[in-house]
Amino acid sequence: MPSDKLRVLAVGAHPDDLENACAGTLAKFARAGHHVIMCYVCKGDAASYELTPEEIAALRAQEAKEAADVIGAELIAGLGLGDSQVYVNEANTLLFIDLIRRTKPDLIITHNPEDYLQDHMNTSRLVFEASLFSSTANIKSQYPAHPVIPPIYYMEPYGSLNFQPTEYVDITDVIAIKREMLSKHRSQLDFMKRHYGDDMLERMEAVARFRGIQANVRYAEGFIPMLRWPRVMTKRLLP
Repeated sequence: MPSDKLRVLAVGAHPDDLENACAGTLAKFARAGHHVIMCYVCKGDAASYELTPEEIAALRAQEAKEAADVIGAELIAGLGLGDSQVYVNEANTLLFIDLIRRTKPDLIITHNPEDYLQDHMNTSRLVFEASLFSSTANIKSQYPAHPVIPPIYYMEPYGSLNFQPTEYVDITDVIAIKREMLSKHRSQLDFMKRHYGDDMLERMEAVARFRGIQANVRYAEGFIPMLRWPRVMTKRLLP
């Protein structure tokens, strides 16, 4: 494990998932000179009332790029799966193994195993499976085995139900950057308001303020480290 600069892989099921849950932490990593990779798994092709799946997927890819560009993050724009197509199977496990081997992360941030949506929960499960198998040379894929079995941090689920963080990141100094990144997802801000009656920006800031109260700062993001051997660390990796 490098002692100075890290390779941070953040994996969300859809465009905007990372911006909602961990953009402040990613901004702090990037500001400190670490290499941040933002990947979304699905095309985001279901979340529109007017546009075709192809049209909304293209729009959301552009919005994701704009958001990643705010902090200079590397973007992996989808793994070729449509919304609702994230299943835990051999083919998708290999997709995630190749993602980890390709990006060579020192740590991974992804969805909590208990979330409100199948794509989120299965993304979490696939990251868990692939994080170990990516180091196994006899499992063949497009890229060579990654020598590191990266630790995993689970980010806050949308709605925050049944999630009690055990690690916090003070994002007070980057809350405006988090808001800017989430604001790039204009199509999703509109869709969530129309579909669920939910203001994503308002919710994001309320959650960050509440986690800040818990951590005795103004704004914070909360995480739960995945404590399964051999991924347990004896030092803090989050900023």
